[in-house]
Amino acid sequence: MSGNRHVATKLRLLLVCSALHLGARATASAGQVTHSWCEPPEAVRAELDAIDRWGSDCMPSEDCWPSHMDTAKRLLAAYPDDLFVNRTYQDLVEQGSVQHRESLLALRAEYKARAEARPRDPVAQYLAGRIADNAAEERKFYEKALTLAPDFAWAHRGLARVEAQKDEPATRDQQFIKHELERFMTLCPNRPEAVLQLATAVDDGAFWQTHRASLRAAVKAENPHDQFAAWHGLWTLEFRMTPVGQHPQLREQVARDIEGIERLHLRDDPSWWAVLAHGFELTGDTQGKKQLNADLLQTHPCSTLAVRSTEEAFRSDHAIPSDAAPKEEKAHYEKTFYDATGKWLARCPDNFEFWLNRLGAIKDRPELPNEVVRADLDRIVQLWERNRGLFGMAESPYVVVSRIFLERNLEVERVPSLVEKEIELHHEEQTNYERIPDEEERGLWRIYESTQLARLKALEGRAELALGRRDAARKDLDTAAAGIEALRKPPPTDSNLLKSLDRAEAEVWEQRAALAAADGHGPDAVAMLLRAAALAPDRKELGEKAAALWRQAGGTPAGWALLAETSATSKAPGVTVATAQTGWEKATTVLKPFDLQATDGSRWTLGRLNGKVAFINVWATWCGPCREELPEVQKLYERLKGRTDVVLLTLDVDSDVGLVAPFLTAQKYSFPALLAEAYMRDLWKGMVIVPTNWVVDRGGRVRFESKGFDPKARTRWADGVLALIDGLTQEKAGTPGPTPTKAAGHP
Repeated sequence: MSGNRHVATKLRLLLVCSALHLGARATASAGQVTHSWCEPPEAVRAELDAIDRWGSDCMPSEDCWPSHMDTAKRLLAAYPDDLFVNRTYQDLVEQGSVQHRESLLALRAEYKARAEARPRDPVAQYLAGRIADNAAEERKFYEKALTLAPDFAWAHRGLARVEAQKDEPATRDQQFIKHELERFMTLCPNRPEAVLQLATAVDDGAFWQTHRASLRAAVKAENPHDQFAAWHGLWTLEFRMTPVGQHPQLREQVARDIEGIERLHLRDDPSWWAVLAHGFELTGDTQGKKQLNADLLQTHPCSTLAVRSTEEAFRSDHAIPSDAAPKEEKAHYEKTFYDATGKWLARCPDNFEFWLNRLGAIKDRPELPNEVVRADLDRIVQLWERNRGLFGMAESPYVVVSRIFLERNLEVERVPSLVEKEIELHHEEQTNYERIPDEEERGLWRIYESTQLARLKALEGRAELALGRRDAARKDLDTAAAGIEALRKPPPTDSNLLKSLDRAEAEVWEQRAALAAADGHGPDAVAMLLRAAALAPDRKELGEKAAALWRQAGGTPAGWALLAETSATSKAPGVTVATAQTGWEKATTVLKPFDLQATDGSRWTLGRLNGKVAFINVWATWCGPCREELPEVQKLYERLKGRTDVVLLTLDVDSDVGLVAPFLTAQKYSFPALLAEAYMRDLWKGMVIVPTNWVVDRGGRVRFESKGFDPKARTRWADGVLALIDGLTQEKAGTPGPTPTKAAGHP
């Protein structure tokens, strides 16, 4: 959903709830039907279910989408005042607005006007609230609905959701959320999925223990198709509220649940497959999951679940070669990956996730014929036009395709227009970010977007230079440089934003160097490349280009050695001098106290680290880079065994904590894994970045921090960490200071 405003999946129930005391029973004339306000009327239930059931397997770019929208419009014309028909219509429009924001703005205006025209209608107020522009307006409409009808269950649930979605968990009123959820459960006891969707916002085991039996009974009593998403939420809640020592018994209960779900044999329902996959992961049934995936590939080979399992299977069977691997090994992997994407696309020729994999495979195979690459890139751009806005990525296909075209000197004349399309998308994102209520967060996003725009102008300048249009290139690069200069007054305090800004400036200097060389100013180009190399020390090719230009200009090796040495020690504004541990940033914050449970049932507190140097990894089972990094964490753990001066532990941030232990067992990981989702969300004000690593000194201070993981650098990863650890163990032991206002690792 755009802006993370609403949950798209809406589940239906068979059991009848209590009618609201607001004239809830409508007449069967004038396009209305008699029904309970807890669930949709029988006259529309089947068609609404047919839309909802497919969920993420029918995105706005899919061929099924127009059919679903047509169904919703037809139902809306027949039942213009029905609560559930309107909700489904709103959700479809909002999902589609990721690509067409004007449709959402028009929808908001339409429902706001309806609420104003019907000031005594609680449903009109509620519908205006659930697509409101901001949380304050949403709350206002729900409160108005409850003033008109105190027993309007969905408005109670809406208020709970608004409170639960506050960015900082510590600011959420837990008592208020619990009160509103209890009102909803009392009024609509047979809508468990609506409660379970908000379960992670209430960290109160006693509260959920009170309602656990009734929620489980309601889930089991639901219509079979409606059960599946509710099972997912129920299992997640039960593992969160149950002590780790009792998880084995809970897994046995899940196994019994799975047996009942399997007997339903609803193979035409994507949710049936998804809930079984989730159940097998919770129980650690790898054989059951493997058989399920095999059956899924036979029956629904292009479903979301089948696509994800295909990608996971490849990653599991084929490790990305490290930078130190022989060229032959790298070439074999790249060919294997490229060939695999060909097989996937033969099976699902329009699946965009598979095409994104294909794009990555093309990028790493420069030997491919240009005609093959051109055809594939044309198809990728075509599909991106249909899917843009639905996928989040660091660089969009517009940018990646542009870089491939430039590197191959292929279709270069198309690059400026592709980059301009990407710039247009970023301008749209800037408009969205300006609506963020938190000033600090809004400022961070503004810097990020401005940095990306500078990089795009540098890329456009590169294309203009390749086309021989030097004046246009100069204009683009001047625009990019001016944007970066403005962002450095004052420079960002966030280390990640500063690093991103340095890399953007390096790209600008790199292209300025190319322009200077084209103008015949070789020495200027050398100086510019050295400036770029200082800003992006991990890009070794920049220094190599500078050395080659120096030789072309007649420079001597002795002169180059002196010049390179002077450049490496430069303290020019904006230049970051890299440490030997590439990717690690220095930090000076104190680790916040914790008291957390590990997957083996033991408890860990900050006190257990006193007097020791600690390595801490923050990860999640669903995080792809984490899965790449964790084998190296395990190797580091093995290397540190027997040392009494160092401790290694990991902080898992899965909200679905039942998945963690089976994952560790399947991967044969033995390092300590602490269940730390609530701790990390509180620490980072709701925004968690994984993977993150900390090296903590003996006084409890985080001294080094890194984010992300490059699998190609795995061979030197552990050595770099050990160097940091050993450096700290040789320091004089300190004592922890007061907990800082800015916690360790805040993004």
